[in-house]
Amino acid sequence: MGAYRADPRAVVALGLLLTVGVCLAETGALLVSLPILILGMVLSRTDLSLWRFVRAILVIAAITLVANGFLIPGERLGPDSLGWFRPSEEGLAIGLRQTLRLTNLILISSWTVHHVDAMDFLASLEWSVRAWPGLKRLVHQVVLPIALAMRMIGTLRDEGERILQVQKLRSHHKIRFRAFKAMLPAWILSVVHRGDDLATAMQIRGYHPDQGRLYLRHFQFGFPDWSLVLLGVLGFLLLWRAV
Repeated sequence: MGAYRADPRAVVALGLLLTVGVCLAETGALLVSLPILILGMVLSRTDLSLWRFVRAILVIAAITLVANGFLIPGERLGPDSLGWFRPSEEGLAIGLRQTLRLTNLILISSWTVHHVDAMDFLASLEWSVRAWPGLKRLVHQVVLPIALAMRMIGTLRDEGERILQVQKLRSHHKIRFRAFKAMLPAWILSVVHRGDDLATAMQIRGYHPDQGRLYLRHFQFGFPDWSLVLLGVLGFLLLWRAV
């Protein structure tokens, strides 16, 4: 039996609940939540490449702490001989809170994006607001162009590779900038034709742009999915109520 694949709606719900909780939490709660989030990412077998990405972004968090410590006015810490080059107590407190909040948000968003496919994320977002007609239409108007653009990325890549191969067979040498300019119109024309075929297929299937139909029906909530949602609610309440 293969590994259970979590419903993307549950993963997105967990990420959103924890994000709101982190935005409302105080410094003490953020200090506690940070190692818990790291442990959760380790247990969920997060890819090592994501850790390298997170580590690079955390440099921004460290800069935020230093900038707040020196730029926010208040009682300066350290000997007077250092003059301005002393962090303020208020600045360090504010910087620590902002740094912890930023770090928590980075970990949550990185974990969510890593475990949810981009198309599944858009489908989950559209599915979540299906009960509110006005919001549903607004979200669908935003999501639909993004979804179509993402589907066209593969077409752009495939058509580009095909034209590059044809050009190489013709010239028998490396493609230069002049040759690239010559084949660019053919590439654009081919992609437009593929996009027109996609639009025709959608019309034949009776697709209506004002009706949301992106969300996938093959996902079904199971016990692990409800556990993720419950974990998100519990985490939100603990972060919100913690002093």
